[in-house]
Amino acid sequence: QTVQSLGIEGYDNGQKKHFGVWFDTMGTLMATAEGDCSDGGKVTTTYMKFFDPSIGKDKKYKNVVTMVDDNTMTFESYEMDGDGGGRKMMIITYTRKE
Repeated sequence: QTVQSLGIEGYDNGQKKHFGVWFDTMGTLMATAEGDCSDGGKVTTTYMKFFDPSIGKDKKYKNVVTMVDDNTMTFESYEMDGDGGGRKMMIITYTRKE
């Protein structure tokens, strides 16, 4: 089945934090994220959570967006466990077409 998704991210100047929300057609959830930049603004790390009705509690993810160069960025997502560790769920490489 085809999945459609929408993510909106922004920066709050007052709190000096990155925020985001995510929706997709795989479920009825809304995921929220909050985080910071490092490496001179080239790496944004956010922590996302959403309620998972299959387990009856929040699931947490760490997402890392890295600006590799002017035309390339990567998105890595890690499912976090209760001990602060995580396992990589996916990596996407985006390339700008000219």
